[in-house]
Amino acid sequence: MVAQPAAPQVWNVDAVDAAGQLIATWRGVRLHDSGPLPRNAAWPPTLLSVFLERCAMDLGLDEGLRVTVSCGQPDDSVASAVSAVPSPALSADFRPTGGGRHAGPERRAMNTVTAPGIGALAGFALMLRAPVPVACGWATVESPHRQHQPTDGMAPAYTQLRAQMRESSEVLAARLDAVTACMKMADVATDDPAADRLTVIQTTGDGWAVFALGRARIACVVVEMSGVSAPVAIAILTRQYAHRRRTASRTASPVSTS
Repeated sequence: MVAQPAAPQVWNVDAVDAAGQLIATWRGVRLHDSGPLPRNAAWPPTLLSVFLERCAMDLGLDEGLRVTVSCGQPDDSVASAVSAVPSPALSADFRPTGGGRHAGPERRAMNTVTAPGIGALAGFALMLRAPVPVACGWATVESPHRQHQPTDGMAPAYTQLRAQMRESSEVLAARLDAVTACMKMADVATDDPAADRLTVIQTTGDGWAVFALGRARIACVVVEMSGVSAPVAIAILTRQYAHRRRTASRTASPVSTS
């Protein structure tokens, strides 16, 4: 099932089969947000995609972000399915956005990146599309017997995470592995001086951590995923434009400055 917002809490919904063929369509579906619900089971890829996309945008990442977690599909099939997503319906009072740097996400060129799964994630793929520079990374939580030692460039962020998140060292290490893979995709090496600017700026009660790296924001969460034997840390990066303003809509835990 693929959905696109037509207006706040009004959605156009297209249901497609495994081949991407349209099965049913609903237009102008009105939804009421009842708030976050506890999740006691592993996420299937289709629902995980929606969860990651919605939460990342709520945490301040670009509103044009689209997330697809796929299983057992070639990359070209995934790309075809995503490119077939219809545009949201225009409301009666819609006014076209002017071009240039203030154009809305639907008017700017889309960037697409894919992180193929390896190891326990083999057969899965994480794909992002956004009208801004974008990157992603993911990693499974390793055995507690593995030694976890962050690199010098990642040590400050690790210290912040350890102070803010009540998680084991192996879960924190998986978060940093995912963030490191995300930064590598964005051409920022962990031993680069720019990595020292990576800081934790927000944590939430439901397990999200948000990092700042210049004008980029990285949102990271650890989830259980159907078909994967270990928890998975997922990191998503979008770069913000200097003119963009956004008010955070999720409850944040304070970040220690000590």
